[in-house]
Amino acid sequence: MLIRIEVSFRKKFLERAKKEGILPHAEIKEKLDEFGEIQKLEIDQKCCKILLETEEKGKEILQTLEESIAEMSPQKDEIHISIAKYEPLSEIQQEIESLSGAAEFKELTKELVGIADRIKKMKLMKIYFAQNYLFAVNDGCGLSTYLKLLWRLLEALGLFEKGMGVTELKIEAPTSILDTAPLSACVNAIKNSKKGIVSIDISDWITHVTELRFKRLLRQINQWQDDYIFVFRVPFLERNILERVRKGLMDLMVVRQVSIVPFSQEDYKRYLDEQVCLYGFEMADDTWTVIDEKINEEKKDGYFYGFNTIQKIVNEVIYTKAKNCFLRGKDSKLIHATDIAEILPEQAGQFEKKGEEMLDELEGLEEVKKKVREIIALAENWKYCKEHGKELEYPCMHMKFLGNPGTGKTSIARIVGKIFYEKGILKKGSFIEISGRELCGRYVGETAPKTMAVCRDAYGSVLFIDEAYALYQGDGEKNDYGKEALLTLMTEMENHRDNLIVIFAGYSEEIENMLEANPGLRDRIPHTVHFPNYSREELFSIFMKMVQKDFEYGKRFEAKAKAFFGKIPDKVYRDKKFGNVRMVRNLYERVWNNALTRQQFSTKKEWKVSEKDFEAAINDEEFQKYQE
Repeated sequence: MLIRIEVSFRKKFLERAKKEGILPHAEIKEKLDEFGEIQKLEIDQKCCKILLETEEKGKEILQTLEESIAEMSPQKDEIHISIAKYEPLSEIQQEIESLSGAAEFKELTKELVGIADRIKKMKLMKIYFAQNYLFAVNDGCGLSTYLKLLWRLLEALGLFEKGMGVTELKIEAPTSILDTAPLSACVNAIKNSKKGIVSIDISDWITHVTELRFKRLLRQINQWQDDYIFVFRVPFLERNILERVRKGLMDLMVVRQVSIVPFSQEDYKRYLDEQVCLYGFEMADDTWTVIDEKINEEKKDGYFYGFNTIQKIVNEVIYTKAKNCFLRGKDSKLIHATDIAEILPEQAGQFEKKGEEMLDELEGLEEVKKKVREIIALAENWKYCKEHGKELEYPCMHMKFLGNPGTGKTSIARIVGKIFYEKGILKKGSFIEISGRELCGRYVGETAPKTMAVCRDAYGSVLFIDEAYALYQGDGEKNDYGKEALLTLMTEMENHRDNLIVIFAGYSEEIENMLEANPGLRDRIPHTVHFPNYSREELFSIFMKMVQKDFEYGKRFEAKAKAFFGKIPDKVYRDKKFGNVRMVRNLYERVWNNALTRQQFSTKKEWKVSEKDFEAAINDEEFQKYQE
């Protein structure tokens, strides 16, 4: 292990040491010789820098040096010691090169390595510290990693002193056009931060960088350029918006732009594959469908932390595989979809089935199934022509699914992707589900890149946009990013029509209103599938299938359930907000929860639901309206 040791001496001590004949550099070297081989020794009058190869811990070396120094000088402030693990420059460079993407960041670091010696030789440190950066990087895409790598590189190059570090700050959004409190808070935070790199998230100030109050902040921090390099952070934006922000900062500071292109689904899967291989496992081809679904599920709740979340999935995959090897009594390093399907509880068992089998198993929806099979036949016929030398233009396969909640739109869309993949029409067949407004960014210039990134992840798959009309309705704010998202989406739908199926889903009237206002979008969605409400009999049948899967029940339980579904009032049943299968699932979960709660107080353990469990469930306020 290499340790860098730096001992600096105050002028007062050196003068006294000279008079008393003390040779501090020699004594320190002699002490360090006891711990290992000195690889490098740099001595000037005020400082002693040593690179030591040793097996000992830095704490023990520090203790020995402090004892030796105490003998030379009883005054503690006359001599300063710093000890740190030494990182060769080549190791840091290798770590930077191993990063996924980040081309502009890598270019910056190569430039710094190239000019570092000249900066030091020409004594241009002040000029270097006047260089600042604008990083365009999304949440979860590694900002902290890039900042730490930059700091470690600058330290290894000798452009940063020991003890410097990285501080990350965010300027909160202003509450009014006169609000300067967030800017003042930022100034105070910088005053209390370590020297080195200070990252300032200005995402909420993208449209305010030309305002006088923001210029005052820049003037303030510009005075601290001798001690800090400032990295301003915004999300990944359109180039013209990013350049506008940079120019706003450039009025008072030198600012270089560094864009970090958001990681794609393929980047995350590559990383996951590498990590799994490190543990000696291998991913089978059929496993990637599960992984795609798992990553999409993690993204849905809005709390996706990039490679940290992927590492969590890696841990889950390997543990689940190891557990199933034990349960099956068979060791294997090859991971199949069935080995890890349980990481997606709601879809467990579905990965073993063919798409058409899943379509047939769905209760009711006969007209929906018929229409879906017609659309699939269109794609199959095109493929047949292509395979037999007849080149026809690829038919547009985008669809709109119209109907009330709980009528099976999501389930059918997932099956469509699976069937198209199995028939060789889609390359991946994954299912990416988002709500309309999820395509919109929070800041000016963020929406188009965000929408394009979602579409990029959906290439070769189905992109299911629920409540798509939210894009048309807007959110009442001055900047309605919904229209921008729709325009970007239309371009993607046209340019990638042979590699992407977009399905718009929602209430019939709202979807039609959106298309009426956007005729260009209507022309790109040739297929319409209407999802009627399930009949009362179908809802009862679906409920009983859910129960039969996991529990026993008696005739009185079945009779109670049949009576409940048969008496759902017309007013409720015809309401467009009627929950259909969602309501059925909620009721089922309430019933089995009642059963298990009851059995906790019983000595007889059985997997059985009773009519009392059902009665307790429907007496809940949520289900009262179905009995009026």
